Amino acid sequence: MSRLIIGAARRFGRFAVLLFVIPAVGVFALWLQLFDIHKGWFVGTAFIAIPLLAMAVAFLVSTLLAGFQRSKVKKLTKVEAPGLWELWNSIAGSRRAARTSIVLDDVLNASVREERSLVPFFGRRIILTIGIPLLAVTDQNAVAAILAHENAHVINQDTNGNLKLAEFENTFEYIFAYADPQTTISGGLLYAALGWLSEPFRKEIARLSRESELEADHQSAKHGNSMQAGRALLLVAAASNFLNEVIYEPLKHQLMGAAVPPRPPLDRIFEVIEQLADPAVLADYVGRAWQEPADPNGSHPSYAERLSALGYEKLPTVAPISEQALSTLLTKETAKQYIVDLDMAWTNRVANALQ
Repeated sequence: MSRLIIGAARRFGRFAVLLFVIPAVGVFALWLQLFDIHKGWFVGTAFIAIPLLAMAVAFLVSTLLAGFQRSKVKKLTKVEAPGLWELWNSIAGSRRAARTSIVLDDVLNASVREERSLVPFFGRRIILTIGIPLLAVTDQNAVAAILAHENAHVINQDTNGNLKLAEFENTFEYIFAYADPQTTISGGLLYAALGWLSEPFRKEIARLSRESELEADHQSAKHGNSMQAGRALLLVAAASNFLNEVIYEPLKHQLMGAAVPPRPPLDRIFEVIEQLADPAVLADYVGRAWQEPADPNGSHPSYAERLSALGYEKLPTVAPISEQALSTLLTKETAKQYIVDLDMAWTNRVANALQ
């Protein structure tokens, strides 16, 4: 059964919810007939039939609205980041860049997603999110390779809302946002009936994600060259291992017994990030990334698998960056202000959680 539903979702996207709408409407129609046949049964089964109809209506509405919700994001302007915008424009092209909103966050990552319009004529808005830590551990050449990778996701329609399976899943997210399984009858019934699908969906989405990552790596290498794509991958991998060990794991332990928020992560990162400029330190963490085993259930292939797909049979030597992309692609004032704002937002979130 799960294969049938997943197959329909991959082919028809959000419109595959008709697999659930049609039976629900059929049950509701049969229930209405009970009014003339047996009023006692009609009243007694109302608690099932009415939520079923509400669920069917929610599904139909979700096919229109799922993926449409506009994110409230702080967009990075071309004045604030002239170098970054110029780089994205050269990679994605002026038309795609014109419908892009670039957003900065405090995560060592870059990602891209799309938000569709209610009216197909207006197209989709691209949300390109780039982490301040990513810009701190890479240079302009590495960022160019990373942006080419993200652009490949858009071209290949891997982004949410275009990948049909993800679009189908968005309909459930939309419904559960308005019909909480913990507090509503409709949401509870839906979760009880379809909760078993979550694990097959998770596995299939993870498998598709791994495939799309490898394909995006290939296209990133074609845009520039495999050496730059591999170097960018390893710079980020090394920084991830380094920051987890030096910043994030100690911070996690501090939060366990904290009464007040500790020093925020970005403030700490810029105190230690210069250590990766040492070729020996960088090589050590690159080696650790290369040895990480593949996770068959993960959404990304291992670094060794991704580098092998780029043509590397052994671990290459990675040259440290000479100048942070943060200082070449953003204005100094913008970088400073975003660091302060993101750390303040992190502190506020932690303070609320501790309370």
